[in-house]
Order: sequence, then structure tokens, then C-alpha cells
Amino acid sequence: MLSVFVALLVQGLALTTANQTLPSADEGRPNLKITAISASNNVSTLQCWEIQTPFKTSDTPGTDGVAALALGEIGKAQYIVLPAGFDGGLHVAPANQWVYFTAGLAHVTLYAGDDEAWFTGGRNGLLFAADTADVSELGHYTNYPSKEETIAITIPTEDGLPPPYEVVNEGPCVGQDEPPRGYQSGRGRGRGRDRAGHPGRPRKGNGYYKD
Repeated sequence: MLSVFVALLVQGLALTTANQTLPSADEGRPNLKITAISASNNVSTLQCWEIQTPFKTSDTPGTDGVAALALGEIGKAQYIVLPAGFDGGLHVAPANQWVYFTAGLAHVTLYAGDDEAWFTGGRNGLLFAADTADVSELGHYTNYPSKEETIAITIPTEDGLPPPYEVVNEGPCVGQDEPPRGYQSGRGRGRGRDRAGHPGRPRKGNGYYKD
């Protein structure tokens, strides 16, 4: 079985010398906070989670001495290439899974409520998707409005459960609740309704995104 580790360099980490000891990389480091797509009363929601697993100091060759967080045992991971402007539509999460955007831009909205989350590839590209079909009827929308490809790595948990967490707040974490420069919020715009009376997917060309 495999474990996934996120290794983060600690800013200001002192270098060792003949007369110095390298301080613990995880000393005083706060727990990881991520935006999660969750569900309540059979409806998808956005929440900010604090992962309860603490950072540890890595002893792995190549990352020895830096902060690392074990994300747990994983299932079949995928590397996904999403074309520029791709519309993922309305869907549930296929499994409880980590999703890491390494490049591009992802925008998540809900069919009920005005919360939204933006994920730029790289440091701010990690989320956990937990609105599976057994807890959410319709799921969430995901759009990829970048003019370049968006790269995603999906990593389902092996036991089918989310990691230990506490809810910090309803809605996305700070920094992922507003669009990056050059894009507009999708709150309440252009969703319409489908034949079943559910809000329809957001559309371009109506002020939802800047062209």
C-alpha cells in the first residue's frame, strides 16, 4: 500500500553547521487547512477543513529535515489533462478523493447557494472532494476558465473515507473564495434552470467570466 506525502520547505529553516543542530521542521507549524467539497442534507456544500494529522519532520532521502504531511493510504490515482475552457458540468465526486491542480485554474460552484471556490495550479491547488452520490443528489459544478490546459491529479483514499478533520468554517478557506485577477465571480449569474427545475450550469458570455 502506498502513502502520499506533501513535503513543504519551511521558510527561514536554518542550515546546519559544525556547531548547530537543525531545528525540527514541523515545530510550531499549523495544521493544513484545505477547501473541501462536502455535503449536508443531500446537497453539496463548500467547507474549510483543518486536517487533524500533524506535520512531521521528514527523514526521507531528498527531503530529509523538511516538514511533511502523510495524507494516508490511497487508491488508484490519475493524472488528468483538462483543455482550456473545459466545462465539467454538474457532477458528484466519484469517490472520496484528494484533487491536486498542478497547473491552470479550476472554479467550483454549487447548484444551491452562492458559495464558490477558485483553485490555481500549484501551492493553492489542493482540495478534498467528498460529495459522493450517497451524500449528495446532484453534486457541484466545475469549470476550467483558463486559456491554458489545467492539470489535475486525483487521489482517492483507499478506505473510501475522508481524512480526520475539523470544520473551520462554512464556505471555502480564505484565499480561495475570490477569483484571481482577470476573472469575475460566478455568484448567482447565468445558471438558469434545467427541465427538472434545478439551476442550470453557468455559461460564458453573460458576465460570468471576463473574456
